[in-house]
Amino acid sequence: MATKLKELYRSKFERTVQVDEPKTEQRDGKDVTVISKVDKKNPVNLIIINPSRKQREDAELYYAVELSNLISKGVLTRYMLRKKILDLSGGFLSNDEAKTMNSVLTRAQTIEIDYQRLLLIKDIDRTEDEKKNLEVLQTEWAEIQNQLQQLEQTQQSLFNQTAEVLANNKTLIWQLLHMTYIEENGKTTPLFFGNTLDEKFEAYDSLAEENNSLNIELITRATIIVTLWKQGLASDQGTFDTMIEKLNAPEVKLDSKTEAKTEAKTEAKAEDKKKEPKV
Repeated sequence: MATKLKELYRSKFERTVQVDEPKTEQRDGKDVTVISKVDKKNPVNLIIINPSRKQREDAELYYAVELSNLISKGVLTRYMLRKKILDLSGGFLSNDEAKTMNSVLTRAQTIEIDYQRLLLIKDIDRTEDEKKNLEVLQTEWAEIQNQLQQLEQTQQSLFNQTAEVLANNKTLIWQLLHMTYIEENGKTTPLFFGNTLDEKFEAYDSLAEENNSLNIELITRATIIVTLWKQGLASDQGTFDTMIEKLNAPEVKLDSKTEAKTEAKTEAKAEDKKKEPKV
């Protein structure tokens, strides 16, 4: 390829292929070449690339667009759901806790609007004030997340279907489709071919439906690696290898909040059919 890929992770697999093997036999006193089919193990390397700045910006934009679409369809955000729980629960928090929570939620909703607005601006187009404001919002966002974490944990099952979780799952699929490559026969190519998101989804479906054990292994391992990277749990080969060993991949099932589930992929494709964001 023209540009050398910056790798996050690499793992060796094998593809079984049939090749012609010539063999010389004696027949009627003459040497005869006989061609037979034999199985050969062909090495295949799975590569997860470190996304470029543009790809990271594209992913942020994709998340912002998906989040906006889900909210417009009536899917509640975390903060909207917390507010609804507070209004309807009638006492699963004390009065003081409820007042504090309402105050935090009000500020959180304001931050969310401002934060998403700034994310939709390309980094190169942001003014210095906008860049500083984005950093401040990110810091305050993290503080509010910590304040609300205990509430979310007590109501975890409800929060697994919020707009943020669904948009995050879709973005994880987007990143999986763009970060996964294979190296075979001296060539490095995307595992999921396509110039648009729809084409990459089609490639994903085609590989997943071939009933090929290697394809399933590649997709499963790639999903785990991208998920670990997105969760901030690993960012180098050694850490990925350690995490894979601990998780006993590829059979492991990851946290449902960030697992790249097939149903999330199907929903992203069937409902939205969106092209890749142009940045």
